[in-house]
Amino acid sequence: MYYCSIVSKTRLYQFIALYKSIWITADPFEFFVLCMDEDTLNILTDMRLDHLYVISLNEIQDNNLLHLKSIRTIDEYCWTLKPILLAHILDHYSDIDWLTYLDADLYFFDNPKYILRSKLRAAVLLSKHDYSKNLAYMEKEVGRFNSGIIS
Repeated sequence: MYYCSIVSKTRLYQFIALYKSIWITADPFEFFVLCMDEDTLNILTDMRLDHLYVISLNEIQDNNLLHLKSIRTIDEYCWTLKPILLAHILDHYSDIDWLTYLDADLYFFDNPKYILRSKLRAAVLLSKHDYSKNLAYMEKEVGRFNSGIIS
C-alpha cells in the first residue's frame, strides 16, 4: 500500500504516531510525506524512518502555488496541496496503482486495508462528514466530504 501526508512542525508528533500506527498494523507499505517547513524536513530526514520518502515543499511549488500561499492561511494552503501532492507522486512513481492521502492526525488500530481495499471497484474513495443533526449547519462551512482520507 502507498500512503502520503502533508506535515508541518505543528503536526509532526501526530504524523510520527500515524506513521508508527501504519508500521504496526499495515502490510508492506511506502509512505510519502510533504514537509511544509525546513524543520520538519530536517527532522524527518534525520530520523531515517523505513519506507518513508520525504518531499520538500520546494519540489512541488510553482508561481501559481506561491501566489495561493500568500493569500491563504497555512491550513487552507495545506488543503490546497492535497491534490497537488497526490498528482506529484503518481506522476513520479508510475508503479503506484493506488495511493491514499492521510491527514497527519489520524491513527490506525487495525490494518487500513480493511477500509481501503473494500472499495477497490471505485476510482476514488471519499468519506462524508456525517454530522449529527445539531451540527449539520457545519456542512455549509467545510463541505460535505471529509478530506482526511482520500484514496
